[in-house]
Amino acid sequence: MGPAATERNVLEPNLMKSVLIFASFLTACGSSAIAPLGQLEQPVIGGALDTTHKQVVGIAIDPVLSTGVGFCTGFMIAPNIVMTARHCVSNLTSAGLICADETVNGTTYVAVRPGPHVEAARFQVTQSDDLESPTSSYFSVKGVHTFPGSDTLPNCGYDVALLELTTPRTNATPFPLREALVDQSETFEAIGYGYDGAIALSDGKRRSRAGLGISAVGEVKVSGRTRATENDWIAAEGPCGGDSGSPALDVNGNVIGVMSRGNPTVCTTMLYTQVRPFREWAKQIIRESAARASIALVPWVAAETDAGVDAGAIDAGTPPPDAGTPEVDAGVTVSLPSASTDAGPPLAGCQSTSGLELTTLALLVGLTFRATRRARHPFGRH
Repeated sequence: MGPAATERNVLEPNLMKSVLIFASFLTACGSSAIAPLGQLEQPVIGGALDTTHKQVVGIAIDPVLSTGVGFCTGFMIAPNIVMTARHCVSNLTSAGLICADETVNGTTYVAVRPGPHVEAARFQVTQSDDLESPTSSYFSVKGVHTFPGSDTLPNCGYDVALLELTTPRTNATPFPLREALVDQSETFEAIGYGYDGAIALSDGKRRSRAGLGISAVGEVKVSGRTRATENDWIAAEGPCGGDSGSPALDVNGNVIGVMSRGNPTVCTTMLYTQVRPFREWAKQIIRESAARASIALVPWVAAETDAGVDAGAIDAGTPPPDAGTPEVDAGVTVSLPSASTDAGPPLAGCQSTSGLELTTLALLVGLTFRATRRARHPFGRH
């Protein structure tokens, strides 16, 4: 996307799907029924429409990633830095969900790993409450940051990435990343643009729901196989299809997790990546990007910088990721046309809530924007 472009198609015809149906998932589900996501009658999320959390943003990827991901949720941790899931910025090494290199009952499994992040020009970000609003506008990204060394690590447990915005956003207060690890006894609030679990064609609107429970923290194995890593935690319910990269907030409004994976048609036993292991790295990127943008540090980073409590630079054996070539905003807002009402093709999923064994055999990229009815929305730059 060059600086002169003022319009792009967010959703080209070949993007008219939100979930890639992987053979490994179909095998795990056996003869499970296939049904359109919008036809399911499971009030899992039950979230309320949210017009206040402008820190939670929608992220469009054009062209889509090889996994079929064309839209994710993200959230601001600085005026010019958005945190999201790693699988929202990178293609993956295989079309399945394997969390660890391990041999179980004579079968050897090789973990799914991310490739290098794709170029910044493929991302656009919006703070719109409703992506079908005719006034929704998008703004550009100048750089993509991934955790050093994570290209060689399994995506499970490292499903975190940062987008550096071309222009800082000053109309919302960025979320702090909590220092303390997640505790199973606490509750959290989920916010995202995903399907609400009950209403047909409901994705694309920001929703939130508080008081959600945590069912497990840390490594979990089922039938000898790794389903959650030490960097993960598991929500009993809350997020759903379209919420990849969305935040989980503690009762004080601090981020404790990034939505990673789960079954998008069941939407229970969903997995988050803890933010604590990536906090120092994120602070480092925030400092560097603030210097590039000539803006002040956000208070939660500035306070710890002044206090000298930082753990130091992150070194995982590889140089920090390249921020990419800066883009120039076109300086215009492009109104989006009304969406069509095409219900789109069916999505695969097991119609049960049988727990972690089923859910973690679902798609890693299952939590993506269901774009089937949103054809040819022009990109706007703001």
